[in-house]
Formats: sequence, structure tokens, C-alpha cells
Amino acid sequence: DRFQIDFRIFFSMDAFVKRSTDFVKKHLPIYLHQANNIPPGRLDVYNPGTICQMKLKTPKELKHTSHSGKFTVKWQSKKVSKSSNLNRNIVWESGRNLGPFTPGDNVKIYLIQDSDPLKQTLAKITIPLQSLPYFPEKKEIGLAPCMGNLRKGESHAHHISVTISRLPPLGITPRKTLYYLRHGQSVWNRAMADKAIGDLLKQVDHPLDQMGIQQAKDFQQKLMGEEVGGVFKLSSDALEILSSEVVYSSPLTRAFQTCVVALQPLIKGLKAVSVVPSCREKKNFGGMDSTGEQTGDDIVRKGKDSLGQVCPGDNWENYFTDINFDTHEVKEQWWSRVVEKPEDLSKRLWDLLNRIRYAPYSRILIVGHSHFLRSFCQHFIHPQFKSTPLGVDITSRVVNNCGVVSMHLNFLQHEREVIDDIRFLFDSHCIG
Repeated sequence: DRFQIDFRIFFSMDAFVKRSTDFVKKHLPIYLHQANNIPPGRLDVYNPGTICQMKLKTPKELKHTSHSGKFTVKWQSKKVSKSSNLNRNIVWESGRNLGPFTPGDNVKIYLIQDSDPLKQTLAKITIPLQSLPYFPEKKEIGLAPCMGNLRKGESHAHHISVTISRLPPLGITPRKTLYYLRHGQSVWNRAMADKAIGDLLKQVDHPLDQMGIQQAKDFQQKLMGEEVGGVFKLSSDALEILSSEVVYSSPLTRAFQTCVVALQPLIKGLKAVSVVPSCREKKNFGGMDSTGEQTGDDIVRKGKDSLGQVCPGDNWENYFTDINFDTHEVKEQWWSRVVEKPEDLSKRLWDLLNRIRYAPYSRILIVGHSHFLRSFCQHFIHPQFKSTPLGVDITSRVVNNCGVVSMHLNFLQHEREVIDDIRFLFDSHCIG
């Protein structure tokens, strides 16, 4: 089963008649944080990796472009009984545009079981647009259940809600810079190079090895600068990285550890480091290193413990002090044990792109993985840049461990052509 959240803007007759003069031609970006208390009985037919789909659109009768978007999220990859509380709170953290609006409009919200041939509405509500807070504030809005469409025993449907924010129409930067840092060398990377992965096939989510930790420390030193005459001088590349306003980390251990070690000078000053499941590595055949193991705060604990096991002499506790790790998106199982289908990867890439597009930041840094970065560039790079030597490299090879690239994203262009410039920072390069 899939669920669809349908947001519609309904205009008064006066606004409809006078839209040529009264219509405020602005965008209405809505940021959805999560849905709460979805009836678990609706989920017991889920297969591993099934997609939850949500759409936002404006009414077609207004003769304006209909804006729609799909919010996707991975459900926990096991069946859920009707009595279970698992998976009742969906988290997707992404934004979509509803199109032009007028200040007095209402927002109508539906929760629809999308896979049902009848498209049954489980719950709905109409609220004034003006009642929605602006990001980063958010509001949980209770939906009224449609009792005729609920199943026996779904009494908790009375508590279905969505948590959303409104984004400033003119506050979304159409041009953004995305920094992408690949993780350091992992135990799996080393074993692959040595052609000795046999012992690792029974393990998942492999951490950094000693070389990988050193690579992360070397990157940290680059951000701290070089001492010249008693003064630390920062390179232009370091200044770029340190200008990042938000950091998203893959929940896989090697990327999370790289984030903590390599970006110490940056993340100590941020409000939080967000652990984002859509940033995880592409799941390929036999990719045990791309299968998760921990959820929530256990991701942080495993990252710290593994660093201590590989390099016991370091004070790793200090690395994690005074840093807030936001793990609310990975409270439940966020990985799949099966090969990721191209269409599922594509949905995840689109979800991340829309998150970047509607995030209230102009400089975003992601700590992630080589195959995912290559797929991201293949999906969204501008054709003219793709034909350049660097464009060919970034879409066909992989970036070195602890390599970092700077991508310019122009959302005024076609959505499949938003990456119109890529640069390597420091001494990064492609390999393989």
C-alpha cells in the first residue's frame, strides 16, 4: 500500500474572478517534516523497500500550471502487524512547490491510500494558509478521519497528523552550492583492493580503517589551515567548505565517521548535523557495506566505538562533545538488504534534490559515497557540462577517498540540468 498526501489551494470566487489583478504570482513552497500515527494495519502488506508516495498540486481549474511532487520514504523492510506501533510515524523532510497563491487561501490536506483503486481518503483537514508557521518553525496538524473508509480496529486514526512548515516565497535561493565529500577508506575498500573480502561477507556497514581515519584527519587539518608566522592561513578551498550552512551525513558508519573527524572545525559551530537516509550509498549486488545495522542514536554510538577500536589511543570522546546529531529520520530501519532497483534509486535522488532545492540554505555539504555521487551527477548534470573532460569523469568514474567536489546548482534551468558547474577542491580527483 502507498499513501498520498494531497495539498490543494482553494480560492474564493472573488479571487478566481479577479485573479488577473489580485492574484499574487508567487510560489508557495511547503516543507513536510513527517506524518504521524498512520494506521499500522495499512502497512502489513508492505514488501521490503516499498515507497510511500505523497503529492502536492494546485487545482487545474485555475488555468495555472499544476505543480505536483512525490514525497518518497522507505518503510521498514518487514511486515507490520495490526497491533504493532512500528512505522506509524513517517519522516521524509523535503519540500515541494504548490504554485501561485493569494494570502487568504485555505490549504486542504488529504491522506489518501494511493494504491487503493478507489483512492480512499483516510483523513483530511482544511486550514488557513496564514496559520502555517515559517520554517524552521513547524506545526503538527491533526487530520479528521473519514470514518466510512477506516477499517475495524483503526481507532488510532483519530490521531493522524502531518507536521509541516511554510517557506518564504522569495526566500528560496534558485542558485545553490553543494559540496560533496566522499568518506575515507573503509575496511571494505581495503579488502576490495586486496581482493580479500571473504571474511567481510558476513558483516555489514563496515567502518573506516586506519588509513581512512588518517585521511579524515588530514582533511580536518586542511580546514584548520597552515601556520605561517604564528598565524593560521586558510586556503580558498577551506574557506568554501567552512562557509557551509548545513551538513547532511549518510547514516552508514564510514560516512558518519568521516563527517565527525574531517569536518570538526565546521560542525562544532553548527546547530546540528543531520543524519539523512537518502544520502546512503547505492545498494549494489553483494554490497554488504551498503547494508545498515544501527538506527537512531545507536548510529552515533557505533561510529564512536568503532573509531576507538581502530585507533584506541585517540581521545574520541572529545570529537563528539558539543555536537548535536539529528537522527530523527533514521529512528527506524532505513536500509534494504536487496539490490536497489533503478527506479527506486531515481526516486531517492529526486527526493534529495528537492530537499536541497527547498532547504533554506544556499551552501549545503553532504558526506556520502562514490556510487551515489556518480548517480546524482548522471541524473542532474547539464548536457553541455557533461561533455567536458570533468563531466565525463564525474559521471563515469568515482572520486577518491576523502575527495570533495563543489557543484553549482541552478534551479532556474530544467530540473534534469541543474548542475551546470563542478570543481574539485583541494587535491581531489577521480579514480577507477
